[in-house]
Amino acid sequence: AKMMVKPKTNTRDIGKKIEDIIKGFKYNPIKELGGHQIERWTVHGNKPLPELGNQSGAIIEENDVFAIEIFASTGEGSVHMKNNAYIYELNPYSGRVPLRRKTSKQILGFINRNYKTLPFAERWLAKEFRMGVAFGIQELVQQNKLKAHYILAENKGEYVAQTEETVLITEDGYIQLT
Repeated sequence: AKMMVKPKTNTRDIGKKIEDIIKGFKYNPIKELGGHQIERWTVHGNKPLPELGNQSGAIIEENDVFAIEIFASTGEGSVHMKNNAYIYELNPYSGRVPLRRKTSKQILGFINRNYKTLPFAERWLAKEFRMGVAFGIQELVQQNKLKAHYILAENKGEYVAQTEETVLITEDGYIQLT
């Protein structure tokens, strides 16, 4: 499937190839997950790289950067959100909102200075703030200043495997970055 990554290719066609390979090994691709374009300060860009051939795609262009993420499951190939989140990212479109807690304001400033719109782990803030991190994050999520990335799970007893590579699209193919 990676050999198909080049300018003018529709990511849906790559998704179909990924789906065929995964199903050829008697596993199921995770329909809610897949690869994506990466843009400056934006991990999940506008162009999707789906895992299924029947999902919408986008045309790859030279100088695009893509995360090719492949998820294979022993289960149905569908995930659901759990109630826990440990990864967050700043919502740059939330505008100004009043924050009640001083710690929330301090955490927001720290995130703006250190992570901008890139994802970060809650535990990374614990090094900077001794107390109030959980309450501060809770308020920031409630006020839509932070987007929470909730844990995703398949059905109980099923396994999910993931692989990810990052590529820069060149005139005639790609350069593997990770």
